[in-house]
Amino acid sequence: WYHWTQAKDMQVGETEEYFTFRGNISCFGYLASGIVHERVVKKKKGANEWWVEDSISNKPSHLPMRQLWHKAGDMLSITVKNKQGENVALEKEDGWISRYYGVKQPATMWVAETKDQKLTAHIVA
Repeated sequence: WYHWTQAKDMQVGETEEYFTFRGNISCFGYLASGIVHERVVKKKKGANEWWVEDSISNKPSHLPMRQLWHKAGDMLSITVKNKQGENVALEKEDGWISRYYGVKQPATMWVAETKDQKLTAHIVA
């Protein structure tokens, strides 16, 4: 209870081609102090296509970084790349979803993991 996530900054914007969101938070205080998670989301206008870039600064080097995704059957195509632009495999794991507050249900999740500090997912529906 002493390591609440704290919002630091948030920006929304728009270009001719994309809607954009950028936000960062102080988080994971129970692992180390000074960890910041930044997420940048780009949504292509007129298309069911997104890029979700997660970066973590000050992450202890021995800990992995993970992106967790829940797919609606085969309706989504998700590819993930690491900091070097190399593909990162999505591994299927058992996880949870919560459609209502206080109610969790088992669900399949797809996990991308790296020792780096950045993962970028490209999602097409």
